[in-house]
Amino acid sequence: MSTVQSLLFSLCAGMLGGLVVVLWARSTTPPVPSFATVDLQAVLARQLSTVDADAPNPDRNAARYAQALERSLDEIAQDNQRVLLSAPAVVRGAPDLTPALQAEIERRLAAGTDR
Repeated sequence: MSTVQSLLFSLCAGMLGGLVVVLWARSTTPPVPSFATVDLQAVLARQLSTVDADAPNPDRNAARYAQALERSLDEIAQDNQRVLLSAPAVVRGAPDLTPALQAEIERRLAAGTDR
């Protein structure tokens, strides 16, 4: 084997080894989480403004809403592949998913699928 062939072989082997290391590192490194905010205070204030104090079973209605809220938070986080933070905890830079959360809660309550 000539010197040029040896150099080319060494160069190709080094590049292949580097590629293997990069691919291995990418496959074993967990993804960096991305964040979004939800304004839970606004969501709960909106719910409280619509509560009928004379409605039958207020405890049952509150439990239904709490369950719909919990399930909706899980679904929004999973669908958007984001960690949800309370809006007051974030100064800026994270998208606000409050409207999507509110819509999901309303959908669940209207459909009766709060679970």
